[in-house]
Amino acid sequence: PMRGDIDFSLIPVYFIDELSLLHGGSSLSRTSGGLGGSIQINNNPDWEKHGDFIYVQDIESFNTFKEFIQIGLGNKQAQFTTRLFHDQSENNFPFHNYGVLPYREDVQENADYRKYGFLHEFYYRWNNKHQVDIRLWGGHHFRNLPQLMSDEGQNRTEYQENEEIKAQLKWKYRSENIKWEVFGAYNNHQLHYFRSSNTEEINFENFNSTSFEKSYMNQLLFQYKYKEILNLESTVDVNYHTVKVRDKSTEIYYNNNRREVFWMGQLNVAFNEKTSAF
Repeated sequence: PMRGDIDFSLIPVYFIDELSLLHGGSSLSRTSGGLGGSIQINNNPDWEKHGDFIYVQDIESFNTFKEFIQIGLGNKQAQFTTRLFHDQSENNFPFHNYGVLPYREDVQENADYRKYGFLHEFYYRWNNKHQVDIRLWGGHHFRNLPQLMSDEGQNRTEYQENEEIKAQLKWKYRSENIKWEVFGAYNNHQLHYFRSSNTEEINFENFNSTSFEKSYMNQLLFQYKYKEILNLESTVDVNYHTVKVRDKSTEIYYNNNRREVFWMGQLNVAFNEKTSAF
């Protein structure tokens, strides 16, 4: 979280209903501190549904198996949805290796992976003005990391393992001209990376690191809209991040934290159908 990096391969597409990309400084229309752009992931309940059941199974080449289950229950006042997925593959595909001389036909080795996770969502609304959203997201991801195509030296063992849990709580209030939103989130992510060089005599451990990341994120949003002429919006973000990293092989340690406070204000005025300012 200190650099704002994210591994998109850890986000299952099964859990995403809506996705939008805000390029460059346009991301400031949604959040502060995002000058380089942002990706918005959003799920919204279908208040007309009383229940649904979805099961998807894919069987693909290279021993790839994918499963997804979604179960939903609700009415016009409350909605509950749970989603489960499992994805694994040997990923042992053949390829023409141009990284060595002479060129040869090879098969990708040590590139297998497995992933599974869940997402629980609960939505409740009353008076057509108030709404509460609760989400709980968890997952486990393991993947072997193959050697480079041109690597003909020592064999090595290299893999990465991730575990994460995310929780979100949001309250929304909407009237004819005013909108309030209070959002809180907790993110706990653990990453284990291991690499060793293997010979006939010994296995030398190069890296064996574990990192723990925790983030607490809070946002208050206020919006006032007058017809189609005036739109005023203000947000306050208060975040706290902690990171602890330990490498048993190199005896390297890292322990740090960061506090963030952001404020953003936005005013849009439409003078007519062709002219506006912000």
